[in-house]
Amino acid sequence: MSGPRVRPYPERGTIAIANGEEFNINISGTFVRVRTADQTFKLVFDDVDYLVAEQDDLFRFDQGAGFRGVRIVNDSGNTLNVQLEIGSGDIRSNRTSITAAVKVKNDDAPNNVLTTENTKASTITTTEAVTVADGAAAAVLVAANANRRTLILENLDVIGSIWVGDSNVAVGRGKSLSGGETLILGQECGGFSGALYAVNSSGYDMDIAITEIED
Repeated sequence: MSGPRVRPYPERGTIAIANGEEFNINISGTFVRVRTADQTFKLVFDDVDYLVAEQDDLFRFDQGAGFRGVRIVNDSGNTLNVQLEIGSGDIRSNRTSITAAVKVKNDDAPNNVLTTENTKASTITTTEAVTVADGAAAAVLVAANANRRTLILENLDVIGSIWVGDSNVAVGRGKSLSGGETLILGQECGGFSGALYAVNSSGYDMDIAITEIED
């Protein structure tokens, strides 16, 4: 049995599609992720069903289903620059989503009442995803921040990996951050305020989401 497969399309850069134009991709699969898109557009599967799509959207078909091709329709009113990731198989990330009600049980309190505790207020700062260029030497991914307590990184790519660490980070030296993986620094060691560097040898640019929690 063949394993999961995924590939970016195009392999490098983006496709530029003029307003009112369409672009056919004759690749079969079971899921499509919009890796990069600067406009909202339509994805048409097998010339039958279409969905409105934008950057970071992921469309997955149920097990046993799939598609033979994808058509990109640009009706945004502007030129669309887009790159997709098309694949098949069961590829999962470590993201967790809860859509139902959650009940909390507290056996140590009467009537299962959830007690509260006052804690020091924190500030959460999120920035636009940082692009780590392919083949570049180690570069600053996140600058030092004396007020930072926790740093959260998420590799937004599906399969590609980068390496993160100090200014001497290199492939095989530091911490590998795989596709879809999340890394939390400072949570268990009293805080992380230093700079973090990254190097990318995946063959294409990759985007990293960054969240900082400050005291």
